[in-house]
Amino acid sequence: MVFTAAFVAMKNACCAAAATPPIDYEKAVLCDPVTGAPVLVITAIDGGIPTPAAYNADGTAYAGAIGALTACDTPEIESDPVEMCDGGAVNFLRWFIKRDGAITGSIDTDMAGVVYAPVGPVTMGACSPALAARNINHEAQNFAGGTFAASHDPNSNGAGWAYPGAGKLQSVTVTVQEAGTPASGNTVQVKQGAAGTVVFLVKGQSKSWSVAQDDGNTNEQLDPNIDIQALGNSAFTVAWTEEL
Repeated sequence: MVFTAAFVAMKNACCAAAATPPIDYEKAVLCDPVTGAPVLVITAIDGGIPTPAAYNADGTAYAGAIGALTACDTPEIESDPVEMCDGGAVNFLRWFIKRDGAITGSIDTDMAGVVYAPVGPVTMGACSPALAARNINHEAQNFAGGTFAASHDPNSNGAGWAYPGAGKLQSVTVTVQEAGTPASGNTVQVKQGAAGTVVFLVKGQSKSWSVAQDDGNTNEQLDPNIDIQALGNSAFTVAWTEEL
């Protein structure tokens, strides 16, 4: 409530400027029942007889009926922001306005506080980040050496495979078709990475290596330095995927 200086001075000085006791003064701020405007009511009590006088906020006499004045409505107004998503792409804030704890309405703003009008389907919570489309290529080839070259390598790919691409290697699976024991020399050798870790596979074995692109991270990739060789008389197939 805003009062003029004259009003405040009158409100504070009314009792100090009073006549000699036994006159007492009581002060109360009530409100006009129609306009809601504040009204200062000063009641002089002389010999037990109250005499009220009412004044507007500008210090002028109140012209309405003092008996009709009511207690001023002083509700507790608050607003709570909730992050929302417009059309699955735009984050904004929805401010829920509360009066004495009960929601009475809402206002939408962008994240900077500027009034915002949603245009698409609205969901509660921040928008999920859009995942970029990924171009995944799949390849598979036969390789063989020794006596199995003609029967198991019709495309003459040779006895060894190394990653031939320039993308991000995502997975490699090698399946041994023909091989003996590692001691026989007729085996499939997989050399993993630049460090040169080696594993020997026998007929019927299959090994896979892959990465998991989770949480929107598309930067994961296998070390492309994988070398697979058909030693002696052996044969294998290899399948791989790569992100281009």
